[in-house]
Amino acid sequence: MSAAATGSRMDTGTGTAAMLDSTRMAYQQAYSPPVGFNSERSEERGGGEFADVSQIPSGYNLSGPYPAKYQLPTPAKERMVARNALRATAPSPADGMGTQMMDTVTEDEVDYLQGMNRQAELADYDRYVSTLVDPRQPGQLRWLYEVYPDYVHRRISQVQQDFDFAIKNQLIDMWGINSKEDLDFKYLVDQGKITGPQLKRPPPPYDNLYKAGYLSPWHNMRGREVGVQMPFSSATLGAKPPRDGAWNMADASAEGVQPLSHGRGVGQMAKAFWNSPPNEQADGGQALFGMSGMDMPQPRANRGAFSATPNEASLLGRP
Repeated sequence: MSAAATGSRMDTGTGTAAMLDSTRMAYQQAYSPPVGFNSERSEERGGGEFADVSQIPSGYNLSGPYPAKYQLPTPAKERMVARNALRATAPSPADGMGTQMMDTVTEDEVDYLQGMNRQAELADYDRYVSTLVDPRQPGQLRWLYEVYPDYVHRRISQVQQDFDFAIKNQLIDMWGINSKEDLDFKYLVDQGKITGPQLKRPPPPYDNLYKAGYLSPWHNMRGREVGVQMPFSSATLGAKPPRDGAWNMADASAEGVQPLSHGRGVGQMAKAFWNSPPNEQADGGQALFGMSGMDMPQPRANRGAFSATPNEASLLGRP
């Protein structure tokens, strides 16, 4: 019986395979890993930190450029790899038998080699620009956007692509595969053909035993943390503190106590509302920093269990 008689059509899925491969390439281009730069160090000092302003101007930004792409997978690159695989595995004539094939370097290969050098030079250029401008500082982002907009666009696009991957992947994990687009995306993620960041909320840095009941009005209340964090103390890119608390401005020092930095607890302010002076004994002897028994501050590292620094402990009159 012929195939025509059965009403069937011979199909090996070639069209589907081509569409899947095209989808893979599109996703791999969108979610290809960016280049992450290190902070700048001194060549003269063997890769160590720059000494001081006598070695470089004080205004230079040494944090390095933010992540961006400098290459993408392309069908042309994959074809080049396949061509070289055939070159490497082609059988050589033996004992005068067989045909000797001549294969020359193509113009595409020469163009690609030159393109590699151009992209590497672009990375050097971006490092140069990065030392000149700190986009966090007022007015400098506007100048950079006017002078070198591509630098800004490529890095904003990278953030958007990372966000797109993270939210798409998490929603599929939560609600399942509900479309052909979901199916293709999750297949490529599961096979490790595309990767990206995850949406993740870090666990709270405190003991849950100190936490009020979930429905309690006190559950989301946080007392004022000791000190005031400087701008970008929570940064994960660019200039950031070398350790937790390194960029924290003290409320009290040998010069005295900063205005309005004490008596900040809810209980103490309630007493002030009624013109009643805070009772240090009733407030646990901690009125200086606004800590009463009902509204202890909750520091980042140990919410609900206050630990004073040596300087603060001396001011509080306790070891």
